[in-house]
Amino acid sequence: DKKDKGKDKGKKGKKKKAPAEEAPPKEPPPLQGPSEITGTMYGNILNYQADWEDKEDWKYNFAQKHDVELAKKKIRVDVEAELKDAVDEMLKQNLAKIKAQLNPAKGGKKGKGGKGKKKK
Repeated sequence: DKKDKGKDKGKKGKKKKAPAEEAPPKEPPPLQGPSEITGTMYGNILNYQADWEDKEDWKYNFAQKHDVELAKKKIRVDVEAELKDAVDEMLKQNLAKIKAQLNPAKGGKKGKGGKGKKKK
């Protein structure tokens, strides 16, 4: 160490490179647009926030039973869709029946419903 110190004193013109002058740190790659994975993850995060974030179920539900309201909420969407389709189909059938009653089928003219004249 003492020998090195003596050599540095004699050479004043040369300086060591400062470590700060090295290549700048690499920047992270630019962000990409939305992808299928990020869209799915975002949807799951929103689902969690809507359904579970504010629940403190772990404090009082030791048996870990199902949440009735959450189950109803999930099933209600499918049941409403099925019910809507069934009602639409029934309305279409009733409308067809009403149209058939208002516009009777075209057939031959019916004759008089009354009796003919009596002969004397």
